[in-house]
Parts: sequence; C-alpha cells; structure tokens
Amino acid sequence: LNILRYTLLFIIFITSAVFSFTYIKSINNNNKTLKTTNQINSIIESVNIENSNVQPDVNSIKTDKPKKTSAYFKNYSKVISELKKMNKDTVGWLSINNTTISYPVVKANNNEKYLNISFDGSRNLNGWIFMDYKNNQYDLDRNTVLYGHSGNYYVMFGSLRKVLNKSWYTNKNNQIITFNTENNNKKWQIISIYTINVTNDYIQTNFKTDEEYLNFLNMIKERSIYDFGQSIDSNTKILTLSTCYKDSDKRLVVHAKLLN
Repeated sequence: LNILRYTLLFIIFITSAVFSFTYIKSINNNNKTLKTTNQINSIIESVNIENSNVQPDVNSIKTDKPKKTSAYFKNYSKVISELKKMNKDTVGWLSINNTTISYPVVKANNNEKYLNISFDGSRNLNGWIFMDYKNNQYDLDRNTVLYGHSGNYYVMFGSLRKVLNKSWYTNKNNQIITFNTENNNKKWQIISIYTINVTNDYIQTNFKTDEEYLNFLNMIKERSIYDFGQSIDSNTKILTLSTCYKDSDKRLVVHAKLLN
C-alpha cells in the first residue's frame, strides 16, 4: 500500500510539474508574441498616411475585427517595405474579418523555419504565418498556400476555427479575405471551407495542365461545408489557408479565389 501511495503521489507530482512547465512556457511565448506585434504596430503607426486625416489604428493586430483605416490599408506598400527592415522575409499581409488574424506574412526557403520562429527572429512555439516556400510571392501561383499554428486562440491561426461557425461563413462580409503583397492590394472571395485528415493534395502549387488544375478546384469545392456559389475556371488563382484542427491528425482548410 505504501508503494502504491508513493507511486501515486509521484505521478501526481510529475503531472503537475509538466502542466506547470507547459503553462508557463505558453505564457512566455504569448508575451513574446505580443511584444513582437507591438513592434509591428509601432512600425505601422510610424508610416505617414499621405493626403489623409484618418488616424491609424495601432491596435489593428489585436482587434477582433481589423479596422480598414489602419495605416497599413492606406499605404500597404510602404508598410511592407518598412517591415522588411525588421524581417527581410516579409512578403505580404493577411487580414480576416471577425477573427484575430491580421499579420504580416513571411516566407523562408523551407517550411520549417517559422514553425518555431517569430517575426522578430526569436524562438517562439507560436511561430508565425508563413507562405509555402514553393510559392512565388511576386507573381502569385495558381495556388498560394499560407500556414500557421492554431494552438492558441488569440494568436496566429488560432481563431481561424471561427470560420466553421455557420453564423460566420454565411456573413458575406467575412467571406472576403485581404492578402496584400508588396505591389498589390488583393481581395479574395472564399470558395471552400472544410476539415480533413492530414493530406497534401490541397497544397499543390503547380499544375501541368488546365484540366489538372480544374480537377483540383472542383475537388476542393466539393469538400466545402457550405456552397459559396462561386464560379471557377482555369484562370482562377486561389489562396489556401492551412492549420491544425483539434489534433495533429486533422487540418482546417480555407480556400479563396482572387478577385480581379
């Protein structure tokens, strides 16, 4: 009985220690992420908005619904240029209505770097929002793929899970995603939302023929939990958002087409 008692106490102690360590580590990562977003907001605030008396919303990253009056939306090209001084890997900015997602997007020469590295280059388990290394950030491919962690609701792709709520995806204002590059202000209309077991078939970036690409587009549309009623053809360019869902065996995926 004593052995059983001591074993049980040991297990409780180890479990508590692991939980405490994980919790403290998570808090530290979140604080570092907040510090980084504050640095980014400072850069946004410093960008001059020409011919405008609108004051920049310096808290746009943290708000639940990003304000379109932010300095970024008035002069995105200059903002990205300034952000590149902080991180040369900056390729754009992603913003999604009624989520906490409003971040600069980075791209490395692999898909591993920003899994555990923040925008400021520090080690952080929250990582950052990044573009697939196979994509061309200048002349966007037929399928541009963005990744981000979902472990924390308030940062990165954590709040992307909101897109699964009917009240969210049936709101037409939420169906338009902003993903700007350095040279272009781009709007994207959602065409498909779904969860799926781990697979790579939706992150294909290049296609040999128009027929292959159309088959791909039809495949991702058929998976959607809702019919957005959007037409597609071989000239359609799409943006794909990918993150973990519930556990490491499932993915939450959003596809949106570029609006001309």
